[in-house]
Amino acid sequence: SFTGILGLYLSSPALFRCGSSIEDSIRESLKVRGLSLNTLYGELEVQGVGFSLARGRRKPIYTSLKPGSIIFAEARNCKLEELYWSGLGGVGVELGYGTVIPVPL
Repeated sequence: SFTGILGLYLSSPALFRCGSSIEDSIRESLKVRGLSLNTLYGELEVQGVGFSLARGRRKPIYTSLKPGSIIFAEARNCKLEELYWSGLGGVGVELGYGTVIPVPL
């Protein structure tokens, strides 16, 4: 396990539900993983996730933190491999959205 500062490189878009600030959503997502947000460098965009043929309508639109973004966070006893596999974000992590590569600094 790792204790110290981590750089989290976002390799795929992280999707968050609209309604609350993106920074609050990221803080909450990190808190669940035992991390606390220091600094965020990245861009936001609105991202749709497709069209449902079965329902005949668009799927929801989310706020997205773009790939290439870097999040600096403080970790206490963090398992880096678990962090990689669990991802970041509130939506679509099981589909590969929000993949982060943790880099100990």
